Amino acid sequence: LHWHWQPSGPEPRIHFALSLGAVSSPDVRLYSVDTLDQDLNAAARAVCARDVTILSNTDTRGVKTVYLPKIFKWHAKDFGANKTEILAFCADFVPEALGAELRGLIQAGATVKIKYQDFDWRRRPYGRPP
Repeated sequence: LHWHWQPSGPEPRIHFALSLGAVSSPDVRLYSVDTLDQDLNAAARAVCARDVTILSNTDTRGVKTVYLPKIFKWHAKDFGANKTEILAFCADFVPEALGAELRGLIQAGATVKIKYQDFDWRRRPYGRPP
C-alpha cells in the first residue's frame, strides 16, 4: 500500500469529512486520493459557510460574538492552540467577506467570544439536509 497523501501532523479538515448522519453533520461525500487536498478544502468550506457566523453587533463591553459549529468545540486542539488560531483557521474556509471580517477582528486585537452552534442529532433525511 502506497500513500499519495499523508498529513504531517493533526489534520483538522478531516472533521469536515466525517459524517454521523445527523442533520448538523457534514454532507456525505466521496473522496479521491488524487484530489484529497481539494476535497477536504471543499468539505471544510461547505461546513464553515453553513455554520460560521458573526453576531452583527457587539455587546455593551465591545465584545464581538462568533458562532462556530460544535465540531470546533469537540476537536478544539486540532484547529489551533488558542482562540486567535481557531478564528484564523475559520477565516480561510468561510466566504470572502466573512473571512475578511474575521481577519480584521484578529488584526485589531478585538475581544471576541466564541459560542458554539447547537448540534442537531436528528437523523438526516435521505438527500439534502432540511
